[in-house]
Amino acid sequence: MIIFFALISVVSFAQTEYRVFEVTINEETKIDSVLNLENDGKGNLFVLGVIEFDSLVRILPKGKNLFSICMEKEMVKGITTCINKSKWNYNIFNPNCYYFFAYMPSSIWYYILPYLPEKYLKLTLLSYPHRFMPCKIDDSFFSDYEYYNNVRMQRLKHRSYLCMLMKVTYFNEIRRVDMYPPPKPQYLFPDSKFLEGLYIKILIPLVDEK
Repeated sequence: MIIFFALISVVSFAQTEYRVFEVTINEETKIDSVLNLENDGKGNLFVLGVIEFDSLVRILPKGKNLFSICMEKEMVKGITTCINKSKWNYNIFNPNCYYFFAYMPSSIWYYILPYLPEKYLKLTLLSYPHRFMPCKIDDSFFSDYEYYNNVRMQRLKHRSYLCMLMKVTYFNEIRRVDMYPPPKPQYLFPDSKFLEGLYIKILIPLVDEK
């Protein structure tokens, strides 16, 4: 599957802006578009850049409403030596921790691509060239489970990721409207009254260079 880009153009329909581009998939050229929300003032998403990891793992502690969190393997010992389950989800705000965001390509198109600057929009479309077709990322993201300090741990097989800050309220909105049946846990800190200014770092897997 190959994808090429023409110049990304911004067009408006009924005061709604779209970014229009030309893509070639399986030798078929077509025009597609995404909403242009990069500077919409809501601040739902900010791109930090592309990161490559040597030993990224995902930690899945046992317990109701506990989120899985990604980190470099060298961080695992310090975070899992003494787990306080009531405070576990707050590790998502640790500067060395991330949330692995890898839903269907349609979710990437609807919730991520509209906010990306042109540079990262082009880059991400190389991995997710069509909103309703399988992405170019191997869906076997994780290795088999290992156990460490009584938590489950999985190594992530991919090295390259687009790293972004996502507003927690936007994250919860995506969980609410885009996933059925709802996952467990469904939301981050659903009872808190202080979510509006909080962000988490998310990772979108990109095609690794051969």
